[in-house]
Amino acid sequence: MSTLAEFQDSFRLAVLHPDLLAKQQYGAGIGVYQNTVAKGLIDALRANYPTVERLVGTEWFDSVARRYSLEQLPEQPSLNLYGLSFPDFLLTIESAEPFPYLTAVAQLDRCWTEVFFAPEAPVLRAAILQALSPEQLQHLQLQLHPATRVKQVAHSAATVWQHNRPPALPPESLEVTGDVEFVLFTRRNGAIVLDFLSCAEHEFLRLISAGSSLGDALLAVLASHPDTGAVMLARLISLGVFQSCTAGPAAES
Repeated sequence: MSTLAEFQDSFRLAVLHPDLLAKQQYGAGIGVYQNTVAKGLIDALRANYPTVERLVGTEWFDSVARRYSLEQLPEQPSLNLYGLSFPDFLLTIESAEPFPYLTAVAQLDRCWTEVFFAPEAPVLRAAILQALSPEQLQHLQLQLHPATRVKQVAHSAATVWQHNRPPALPPESLEVTGDVEFVLFTRRNGAIVLDFLSCAEHEFLRLISAGSSLGDALLAVLASHPDTGAVMLARLISLGVFQSCTAGPAAES
C-alpha cells in the first residue's frame, strides 16, 4: 500500500505527463486535471509573452507553449514570472526561423514583466549628486533601480516590439533595418516605459551594473564617446534609472 507522499508524487507525474499509462492507472478522469494544468501554464506564458503571440499567432504560440510547459515546470507557486527560459526555448523551434527577431522580442516581453513586478524603491534625484563633493562623486557606487532593465537586441527587435506589443495595434507595414538596438525599461508613475538608449548610455549602464564607480564608468565611456558626460548622466537620472543612494565610506574618507 502506497503512502500519501508516494501517491502524490505518482499523481503529479500523471498530471504533468499525459500518456496512456496515466489513463490506465487513474482512468479517463485524469484528463481533466491534465488539461487544467496545461491550460494554466499556457495562459501564464500568454500573459507574459503577448508580443510573441501576436507575431506568430495563437495556434502556433499555444503549440510551442505546451511543449515548453512539459519541459519547464514552475519553480514557484505563483505563475506571475513563469517562463524565464522561454526566450531561449524559442531558439530550439525550427518553425521560428522565419522570425529572426522572435527571441529578442521575447526577452523584451520578459523585461516588461520583471519591471512590472519589481519592488518599489526610492529613485535617485539629481539633487543628491549635486550635494556631493567631486571626490565623493568619483568613488560613488550607483545601483540600478529594481524596476530598471537594460537590453541590447539585434534585428531591430525593439522597434518590432514597440509596434506590436498589445494593446498597440500592429502596423500594416513596418520597415526595420535589422540594426542592433539598446533599450531601457523603467516604471514611471505606475507605467512601464521603454526608451531607446545610445551606445554610450548602454555602455555606461553596463559598467555601473558590473560594479564600476561613477567616476570610472564616466571616464571609460568618455574615452570612446567624448561628446557624452554630464548630459548623459542627467538624462539617465531623469528617466529614473538609479536607486537612491548615499556616499559610501570610500567616498567619505
